[in-house]
Amino acid sequence: MICLNALTGETLWEYQHSWPYDPAGLYPGPQSTPTLDENRVYFTSPQGLVGCLEQATGQVVWQFDLLERFGAKGIEFGYSCSPVLVEGRLYLPVGGDNASMVALQASNGATLWQNGNEPISHASALPVSWGDRQLIVGYLKNSIQLYDAQDGELLSTVMLSEGYDEHSAWSIYRKPYLWFSGPFRAGSMWIEIVGDEQPTLELRRESEFLSNDVCSSILVGNHLYGFDLVDVQSKVHRPSRGLFRCLEFDSAREAWSNGSLRERRQLESDPDAPASTTIGHAAVIQADGKLILLNDVGELIVAWADPQSYREIGRVRVLGGSICWTQPMLLNGFVYVRDHSRVVCVAVGDPQTMQLDSQTLTTAAELPVSNYRDWSAWILSVEPEYAMTAPTAQWLVRWYWIALACGWGAAPLIGAAVALVFRLRMGRETFATTYEIAWTVTAFALGLLGTTWLSFWTGEFEFTWPLSLAIAFQWVVALASLRRGEPVKHPWLTRLVFAIFVSSIFVYFLICRRLSLAFEWSFLIGYPAALPWLLVARCWKDRSGWRWHMGHWLLTAIAFSAFYWLGAGMMLWKYQP
Repeated sequence: MICLNALTGETLWEYQHSWPYDPAGLYPGPQSTPTLDENRVYFTSPQGLVGCLEQATGQVVWQFDLLERFGAKGIEFGYSCSPVLVEGRLYLPVGGDNASMVALQASNGATLWQNGNEPISHASALPVSWGDRQLIVGYLKNSIQLYDAQDGELLSTVMLSEGYDEHSAWSIYRKPYLWFSGPFRAGSMWIEIVGDEQPTLELRRESEFLSNDVCSSILVGNHLYGFDLVDVQSKVHRPSRGLFRCLEFDSAREAWSNGSLRERRQLESDPDAPASTTIGHAAVIQADGKLILLNDVGELIVAWADPQSYREIGRVRVLGGSICWTQPMLLNGFVYVRDHSRVVCVAVGDPQTMQLDSQTLTTAAELPVSNYRDWSAWILSVEPEYAMTAPTAQWLVRWYWIALACGWGAAPLIGAAVALVFRLRMGRETFATTYEIAWTVTAFALGLLGTTWLSFWTGEFEFTWPLSLAIAFQWVVALASLRRGEPVKHPWLTRLVFAIFVSSIFVYFLICRRLSLAFEWSFLIGYPAALPWLLVARCWKDRSGWRWHMGHWLLTAIAFSAFYWLGAGMMLWKYQP
């Protein structure tokens, strides 16, 4: 956690409460937002830590492992709920037995009450007033629950689903209705709080519109403003697919929508296309009759909160080269926006009334914004619908047979043809060496290009890069000196092959991360399984005769199979039900 001077960006203090969460993964932490109260800062971490710091110094007042205290399991993508402070109490969804929702004493972290047995998701607790009674709403993994804030009594439960489900958007309350939104075409619902003495929840209306995921909608007057996610979430190379909508709260009728299908397709196909009227997937706040939005490609937008039509005041690109899902913050005429690596302060008020430091003042054109061109569209000619989800067993089996056919079917035939040409020109003794080089180089190239070419040809997402990783490792083992004192004939070749091997791992990982493919680590753990088979194959390679060559061919195929299925098996074990 870092505390910055709001006007200059100077670091005032830092507090490292845990190791970085999933720094090389798809969703590095943290996910939650700290809560401020007078001289205290309350925070949670993706690992489940909850704590309190002195606001002026960053000194620890108290902290503990939330999941350990309440016997709960961590959730996918890390713990994301922010501490909600009401009248000296912190309310947090936790999950686990008798701990769907807990209340803590803000001064010392003591447990005041805990209740509920439903698993949680990523939505923070929502405090609502009902008469003279304070209630807490929990938007959990498979249900909505209503608690008494004072003693934790579970007043009502509305079941939503079973099994995997994910809810991140904060709910909206306007008496007597609670509005909830689900991701990925789940739509939204209006639930009414009924009953004075014993409040309960009753479903009143559902709508196919306004499916929120990581960016919540807001209510301004009688209208909801938010992004309706109709397809997959953003990647670095393209924005999320959907429409920014304005709905009438009472009737659920659409007032207007922004970002037509034609505009979205134009934006996806041409990164330089004018998009001055397209909002996109944006976090939104409101002030002074205006909407302040930060979309997922890093544009800060100011527009009128007008239910009649979308009227934009201005926009500027303040963050780029990464996915932006964070909420903007407005303070004294300044808007603060951030992603996982940068924070930017933008003045949106009257410059005459603000204290501006000329040493830090700059124009939007001078901001260090990274531009990203859609070169990934050339790599992924067919994109998986949900690339951030682990591949299915059917996908993994199909990819395995394709890689095997390329590496130990097509590539050896091409290698034999090349070796035959060299044999006719240079003599019989060059056949075996030329064949080995031509075969493995062809297999490496087929693995490298197969993801693009085969996907385009079949119209399905095919993934052949593990073949290139395995072949590069085969080269390293083949060139390794296994006998003590054996001279190295070509040290430059050994270094080159090792550099190719290391580079292939590094580039593979970075490209998978960039394309949001959720298996960047999985196929990198298979090398130990392949090594014994490659060592035996190396010994067979030195023998002469077609039987020894067939044995070498078979052993390397087995080595690839072991390499592939160790990584694929880990994915199946971890992600498949």
